[in-house]
Amino acid sequence: MTRRLVLLTVMLALATGVCCVVRCSAEEADDFRSVFERAERLAREGKLDEAIQLEEALLETHREDPNLLWNLGIMYADTDRHAKALESWQTLRRLEPDNWRVRAKLIQTHQARADFEQRDREREALYQARRESSDRALSREAMYCREQFRVAGRKVMVFEYFEPAGDRQVFLRFSILSADGSEVFWYSLGSYEFTTRAARAHGTIGQDQRIFHIDRYATNRYGISHGAVALYGYLPAYDVVRSRVIDALLLEKTPAP
Repeated sequence: MTRRLVLLTVMLALATGVCCVVRCSAEEADDFRSVFERAERLAREGKLDEAIQLEEALLETHREDPNLLWNLGIMYADTDRHAKALESWQTLRRLEPDNWRVRAKLIQTHQARADFEQRDREREALYQARRESSDRALSREAMYCREQFRVAGRKVMVFEYFEPAGDRQVFLRFSILSADGSEVFWYSLGSYEFTTRAARAHGTIGQDQRIFHIDRYATNRYGISHGAVALYGYLPAYDVVRSRVIDALLLEKTPAP
């Protein structure tokens, strides 16, 4: 075999090998997308255990795929596997340390695990990031989802406002959702200027105090209905408000949607 023929043979072998690598990689990518999309369909259909199995299998070879980690974190939380959810969010934060939504998920997960010290630490870090970060998207956000849980068959999403302001300050909103994810009614922790001035005028509170109140709101054909639940002469802690809202929900006479 001539030197030229040997060189040509080697070049053809290398070229064939490169093509094989490219083809195999493309096939692997197609397989990944196919399984990932199937898992997403199963999740939308409420078949979370099956979806989790598929995505856990993908995670064996794609351990740092952000979409996989995000989806698994969500599904673990929805199936009360909060230790597994924590693993997903911690890995994702390592990969995306500036992703503030991951920190919000960590707050939710620590709450679900009753790890209040870590919850409060993550919350303070989120507020600090909002004050100091150059992330304009975060600075424009009015609120974040602090917690998700269920009471008497109802899904509850809790939103905390970063900077309550104006004559009708709102600090927390507990959204009660229907099966399709739409808001049916809500409870809020607020402090309104009119109520505070009236309480000061009547001597109920001091001139340097404010009135904070938990209220129930719902939309109807006439507009928005409103009912007072509790009043405070101080800003109540989150866990106090949460407990009071849960008590109110347990007294609701209407069945869960």
